[in-house]
Amino acid sequence: MAVTYLALSYNGYSYGETIEEVTEELGFRHRMSKAANRDGAFAAPGLHDPRRLSASGVLVGAGRGQDAASLRAAWDAFKGAHQPGAAAPLHLDSDRYLNAQVEHLSFKFDGLSYQVQLSFLAYDPYWYAGQPTSAPLAQNAATTVTPAGTATSPPLFTFTVSSAPPGGLLTLTNAQDVGLSFAPPGAGTYLIDCAAEAITDQNGTDQTASMTGDFVSLVAGPNALTLSLSGGLALTAQSVTWTDRWA
Repeated sequence: MAVTYLALSYNGYSYGETIEEVTEELGFRHRMSKAANRDGAFAAPGLHDPRRLSASGVLVGAGRGQDAASLRAAWDAFKGAHQPGAAAPLHLDSDRYLNAQVEHLSFKFDGLSYQVQLSFLAYDPYWYAGQPTSAPLAQNAATTVTPAGTATSPPLFTFTVSSAPPGGLLTLTNAQDVGLSFAPPGAGTYLIDCAAEAITDQNGTDQTASMTGDFVSLVAGPNALTLSLSGGLALTAQSVTWTDRWA
């Protein structure tokens, strides 16, 4: 699907020509660390603060402010899409979104239109690709996957186990030898969700207790993932899925 740029929308509501200006604010928290062989402290690389976006524009009805009924319907639809509560997708372009919630909504009504001011708050400061990417994994070999974006992406691994004898083990490692080992309790499909730091089977039962090691992340760019099987464990399918992220 072709990308539509400057396609601003929130919670399924398309702004069209309503929004005239958008500003974005992203701060950073700095950790204080001691510098080697130096007095005092310095600000080490920190973490992202929540991201804030502000938008302003003019809302009119279907009759460009001349039809009171259409103006009221437009205002009702606008307010309905901007209720406080859970975060919803905020798009600037059609292929990327931010999980944001409405922080503030104000307006000025002049009888013909609504001049609106909006602010959004995203505690998760990352922009996400509109669609996830999946790739098959090789058995007992390395597979290179290449996420786009500028930030790490926590992957989701899916394994279909056909035989899981006692002592059967699968091991996942990256190029830095960070990884995990998992002993499936039986045949079936298992999801290793590195974002949630949990392993579940096809029934949704938590199987994380059968894992040792660390959940992995994918960096932007090439990642070599090695899947190793031992102890007679057999798989019929194995894949990795991730969503590209931008800081």
